[in-house]
Amino acid sequence: MRRHAEISRQHWASRYRIGVIRRRTSNSLFAGLVSLIAFWQISGCERRVPYHPDDSAVLKVEHVDIDQTLEIAAYRFDNLRKYQSLGLWIMRDQTITSAQAERVAELYFLHVDELRDEFDVWHSTWAIRNLYDGGAPSVKAALEDAVLDARRRARRQGGIADRMVNSEKVFYGDYHGLARAARRKMLVVPGNRRYVQSASDYRDNADYERRAARVDAQDERRRLRRGEAPAPSDEQLQRHFVPEGGIEELED
Repeated sequence: MRRHAEISRQHWASRYRIGVIRRRTSNSLFAGLVSLIAFWQISGCERRVPYHPDDSAVLKVEHVDIDQTLEIAAYRFDNLRKYQSLGLWIMRDQTITSAQAERVAELYFLHVDELRDEFDVWHSTWAIRNLYDGGAPSVKAALEDAVLDARRRARRQGGIADRMVNSEKVFYGDYHGLARAARRKMLVVPGNRRYVQSASDYRDNADYERRAARVDAQDERRRLRRGEAPAPSDEQLQRHFVPEGGIEELED
């Protein structure tokens, strides 16, 4: 009897431990599932945004600081010789005020004649067209001269710039991963860690990148002196900013 009672106690103790483990495992799995769903909703929301939607509303970023983003745009125009236009381009689908539109027009006219690369003409005129098209009447009034100039320049350049600036269709969105990365790198959204937090943060990082670019240039010169193959040219790198399907894909 004593042996039977001991076996019975061990049996029920074992079943109790198994039940505790099952409950704890179930609770852990449930908590993990809840955390995973929350993480997916928070971190994955922007990944679900189409790369080229038909409506710019889905591209509006909450709490964006356009004034600080304009500081970044001015910094790029003042300090870069290529891709200067991206600081203006990344805000093209956001909502701006008439005062901000006046600053956009000021930056555009101050620097557009300095742009020597077709990429920058394309993206600066594209930015003006989208900001004008999506703006309130007061914004349109502030950008009226800029959009007329942008249309003329894009038409003169032809190709993809002309199609994206002067066609009836408005081209919204990032179109590819590098463009989306550029937007997150230059659009100031305080409190959203996916984006740069301030213009000063951007300038600090940009100064580092400029120093790194000088080092890259020195390495390139050494590579050429040693007779090695050169690094990809700017023109080759620019191809990453156009979808693999080319202009036709942009018009789908």
